[in-house]
Amino acid sequence: MAPSIKEERMKDFFIQAAEEIIRGEGLQAASARNIAERAGYSYGTIYNYFKDLPDLYAHVAHSILKDCGNFIKDQADEKETPEERIYERAKWFALYFIQYPALFGLFFERAVSSASGPGLDDFFRDTVGEEGIGESLPFRRYTLAVHGLLLFALNRGKNISYGDMLHDLALLRLT
Repeated sequence: MAPSIKEERMKDFFIQAAEEIIRGEGLQAASARNIAERAGYSYGTIYNYFKDLPDLYAHVAHSILKDCGNFIKDQADEKETPEERIYERAKWFALYFIQYPALFGLFFERAVSSASGPGLDDFFRDTVGEEGIGESLPFRRYTLAVHGLLLFALNRGKNISYGDMLHDLALLRLT
């Protein structure tokens, strides 16, 4: 049985509230009480719509990926070669998560299970990659390197500018 419009709307209130908290304060601040308070409901109401907090976080992760994909699509210029297009999309992918490091961290917390949907690497491959190149060994190395750069930049306390990230990404360009 498909969820009703009211149920979908209620879920969206909680998803938006959780995403706002994670975006601004980090996952550690996204408790059931804080999320429900931000959404304007009691914390027990969350469990009428989500089986547990990891289920809610999985919905938040899906929302983040959709937002990131739209951001990349809106920002990226169309380039001539597949390699140029991949680099162009990868730089906007990196900027999105440099701007919102807590959102990137959500994908590496145990709170979001890989069984709950596509992971960040699948999303990167599908959004940044292209037919015929997305599964190649050079692209796979590129995927791992971009995620590694973001992990080091965002989790090691190293202040990295977008310019620094672009410099490092330029070193990874496919040849």
